[in-house]
Amino acid sequence: MDTKVFYCDYANPAHRQAIGMLTNAYINDEMGGGSPLTEAEQTNLVEGLENHPKSIVLLAETDGIFCGLLTAFENFATFTVSPMINIHDVIVLKTHRGKGIGRKLMQTLTAEAEKRACSRITLEVRKDNYSAQHLYRSEGFGDAEPVHYYWRKYISSMRLLLILLISIVSTMAQAQRVYYSADSFPLLGKVSEHTETRYERLPERLKNISREKLWSLGKNTAGLAIRFRSNTTSIAAGWEPLNDAYMNHMTPTGIKGLDLYSLENGEWVFVNSGRPNGKISDALIISNMTPEMREYMLYLPLYDGITSLQIGIDSLAFIGQPLVDSPKREKPVVCYGSSILQGGCATRPGMAHTNILSRRFNREFINLGFSGNALLDYEIAEIIAPVDASLYILDFVPNASVNEMKEKAEYFYAIIRKIRPDTPILFVEDPVFTHTRFDQRIAKEVSDKNATIGQIVEMLKAKGDKNIYLVSSKDMLGHDGEATVDGIHF
Repeated sequence: MDTKVFYCDYANPAHRQAIGMLTNAYINDEMGGGSPLTEAEQTNLVEGLENHPKSIVLLAETDGIFCGLLTAFENFATFTVSPMINIHDVIVLKTHRGKGIGRKLMQTLTAEAEKRACSRITLEVRKDNYSAQHLYRSEGFGDAEPVHYYWRKYISSMRLLLILLISIVSTMAQAQRVYYSADSFPLLGKVSEHTETRYERLPERLKNISREKLWSLGKNTAGLAIRFRSNTTSIAAGWEPLNDAYMNHMTPTGIKGLDLYSLENGEWVFVNSGRPNGKISDALIISNMTPEMREYMLYLPLYDGITSLQIGIDSLAFIGQPLVDSPKREKPVVCYGSSILQGGCATRPGMAHTNILSRRFNREFINLGFSGNALLDYEIAEIIAPVDASLYILDFVPNASVNEMKEKAEYFYAIIRKIRPDTPILFVEDPVFTHTRFDQRIAKEVSDKNATIGQIVEMLKAKGDKNIYLVSSKDMLGHDGEATVDGIHF
């Protein structure tokens, strides 16, 4: 028998349900008394505990069964001028008693009290609950000195009803949040569904084929987005970045944050960002909206991955699958390139240029940008060629050397053309970076690279391909020298 005691995770629906179930088990016990809580009352119980600033809720689980619950509240002792904790309930299912579960709950709470520098723990126990008294005494509890009476006063039923009504109205007004796994909703921007985990870009079969750096960058979620709809008045998100990455030339929101957009009159409109606030982030993205059904798109981090993602909405609101096919998923645009294409150094995920173009053209874009590693690896051509794309954009020139382009570019192109003989392919020149005005080595490198890609494209055209194009770097960055974040990324 394996028993675990842990703190309630209110984002986990099973934990929320366990609180109501165990409380009702206690009410129905001979040491309880009263009427079982209705479903609505159970919801109010969980939300009350969740929103109480000093509540402590522990759950016990044995072999997959929630079998124990301890609820307590931190208070302040005036005589000792220090924190204290009062235990409100200790509950163990009748089928699991006598197995040390109550003791584990008590010991876990004692450890928490020590951590909080509490001066004491108090509790009340029925005079005829001898088994509970035995447990408490064995854990160091005893009668208060001098002996205390436990008194209480009931509020009149009408006043209680009024308080409950106010509480319900207040709860609805405040729109307490419930979290749903994003795994249930469509994920846009993937070249393959056969990935090692859901939130990454390269198929699992490349794990032992691709270069280590390329494989690692495939774990970044650049270009991926969750689609859903809801009538909620507020939206939050909880997520855990894979690496908790940091770079000195890009904002944390762009690296490992989220971006929320809403479809308004056929156009995607920016709502707000989910700013990362730790290794495990929880951010309220928007609140105080009117409760109307909207289509949403949530962009994922550009330069980090995520291991989990949950979407928080009002507890009484609906969340479901999108009804509008936007961006359209048929015949996506497939993009391959460098850090610029991946999204460096956009301030937030929605501002990566592939995401901007996706919204503008109402078409799904697949972002296969690999920072510093667009080196014409043939396996990348092999995974994008089967995609029934409307366009392939090949933007590798910022990373690939002249020699790499001469040796590999034509064959990389040929892999795609073998399966997609007529799909347009758009090559992109290397930007004339702003510092080339001063750095003569970089200026010559950019010039040589652009001459080489130009020659390759002309050679392919001469062989009869009428569906290839080259985007010139002329005027790409304007003329005032202020277009980039760091001399390279824009």
